[in-house]
Amino acid sequence: MRKVPQPNPGNMWSTPTHMGDTWLEGESDRQRRARVRFPDGKLRVVRCGGVPDTFFSIPAGEGYITSNDGEFIFVPYTKASV
Repeated sequence: MRKVPQPNPGNMWSTPTHMGDTWLEGESDRQRRARVRFPDGKLRVVRCGGVPDTFFSIPAGEGYITSNDGEFIFVPYTKASV
C-alpha cells in the first residue's frame, strides 16, 4: 500500500496547517508544498508559492490553492474568452 505524504514538520516559526485530509507547509519552507483536493476529487501534492498573492489564494503551478468546506483545494486557471 502506498504511504500517505506528510508535510515537513517545520520549526518554531513555521509549522504546517492541516484542514481535514489536506495540509499546507509553513511559509518559511523554501520548497513549499501542499496536499490539496483537485476538481476531480483526488488528493495530490503540489508545489506552491511562499507568499500568498491575496489573503484567499496561493499560486501553485497552473492554478491556485484556496480553502473551502474545511479543506485546501486546487483551482486551475481558466482561459478567459475574448
